[in-house]
Amino acid sequence: MLQFEDLQGLIADTLFNGNLTIAGLLMFSFIIGVLFALVKNVTAVLLITLPIILVFSSLGILSGDMIIILIIITVLGLAMSARGVLSG
Repeated sequence: MLQFEDLQGLIADTLFNGNLTIAGLLMFSFIIGVLFALVKNVTAVLLITLPIILVFSSLGILSGDMIIILIIITVLGLAMSARGVLSG
């Protein structure tokens, strides 16, 4: 059975010369892209992104530095979407 780490290694070896960080980021962005296509609500997708970051962190797919950057980007996106909700 193919697991996330195996899929990450496969993507890293075939596309990125063995770079696991970029392969993990590609997997993460693919999942978020599918969520954006299905949900169509930016705030809901950004809220769903936080648990996905936690899952990727616990599986060891993304590095600690990348997790911090993704959390900052997600929180900034939530702040931007909340500003739009409050202003009308």
